[in-house]
Amino acid sequence: MTDTAIKVTDCLELFTRREVLTGSESWICPSCDERRDAFKDLGLWRLPRVLILQLKRFSSDGKTRTKLEEFVDFPLRDLALEEWASNGAEKGSAYDLFAVVNHVGGLGGGHYTAFAKDLHSEQWFSFDDARVAPVPRDRVASSAAYILFYRKQIQ
Repeated sequence: MTDTAIKVTDCLELFTRREVLTGSESWICPSCDERRDAFKDLGLWRLPRVLILQLKRFSSDGKTRTKLEEFVDFPLRDLALEEWASNGAEKGSAYDLFAVVNHVGGLGGGHYTAFAKDLHSEQWFSFDDARVAPVPRDRVASSAAYILFYRKQIQ
């Protein structure tokens, strides 16, 4: 990993960043039915027991589609979300990763695999079709990661 790696918290920051809605994207007032410039804010009002994050791995500009393969750095333990909790009621909430869905290959043909952790032994396993095998913890985070499954820590 380099210092310029994308972090999952960077993705959350972009997802929740305030957007200005103007022009053809402007808000239509339900009272007067006129377009108005507005702001769109996204926040997390309640943090779930299980958090599922889908990373954007496919992009389309209308003419071409692209598979995005950038490495997104995500923690296996202690993902803190209170910065994005809108109501402040989730202080101290943290999440631990327990599974990852991976996509390898391109747009024309790809393959899905998964990593999952046995919650009792803390051992990670690789799932690839009919094959299941133990996998070292340091192999769980990769540029193939597509969907991340986190479980809220019990306090």
